[in-house]
This record gives sequence, C-alpha cells and structure tokens, in this order.
Amino acid sequence: MIQNLIIIQDGLAIFNENFGDCHKTNSNPLLLSAFFDALLNFSYEFEQGNLEQVSFKNALVHFYSKDKLLFVAISDLEDTQEKIISKLKLAAKLFLDKYSEILEDYSGEISQFNDFRNLLLENDITQINCGKYTQCSYCQNKDNENTIISEIIQKN
Repeated sequence: MIQNLIIIQDGLAIFNENFGDCHKTNSNPLLLSAFFDALLNFSYEFEQGNLEQVSFKNALVHFYSKDKLLFVAISDLEDTQEKIISKLKLAAKLFLDKYSEILEDYSGEISQFNDFRNLLLENDITQINCGKYTQCSYCQNKDNENTIISEIIQKN
C-alpha cells in the first residue's frame, strides 16, 4: 500500500500527502522533496539508468518521472515494484490530466492541488490507513510500531 505520495517539481514538493495518521513523515516537506530530487539526480551521474527504488528496513521508496515531475511513493515492503510503479503511472496521468494547465503557469501555490488526494482515493490508487500501526485512532492493529519514517530520516 502507498503510505505517502509526494509530487516534486524542480526540487519542491507541490503535493505531499499521507494516507492515515500513522504515515505522516514528521519532517519538513521541503527537505524531503529536495532530498529525493537530489538522490534521483545523483543517480543519473552513474549512467546506469534511473533510480527506481530505494529499500529501507521497513519501507520502500519508489520513483517515477513524467513531464518534468517526480512522483515518489513510500510503500509497504509487501508491495512489488511493478504494482507501485503501475499506481504511480496512473497517479501521474490523473495529475497531469487534471492540472496540466495550472502547471503551465505554476505560481508556487500548492493549495491548488489539495483535491488530488480525493482523486487518488476515488481511483483506488491509495487507501486511507492500512490498519497496521498504532498511531491511528481507528487502526485495527494497535500493537504494531511505526518506524518507517524515523528509519528513513536516520539513514540520511
């Protein structure tokens, strides 16, 4: 399941959403988006192809680029790269279909993209709360601990 979806343009997050309170990144979206953008740009220097995925102990980070935008999904370990990239491609298509005119004259106002969260949910690209972590008041499994984001931050 996609826990977080970040859409980055020129190193800045223009959309940053978590799907359940247990998946909040608790970090500055500007730092996180700049880090992911720099990581992907750094991977180009190896001339071995694009970076598609970074693996952490408790999460996977997936990258997909389309029309000068970087789509980043943080997912559960159980999800395959193919499944998440397929969802990222669909998310990219939906985003570009809905916001291409706004992106042409983008002024830096990210609130224009707030309703994209609902579009992701309606199209079953994402779901609210996986039921695996304790921080969500409506979580079905309150005995598990969420260490994913703290692990990502600690490794960097």
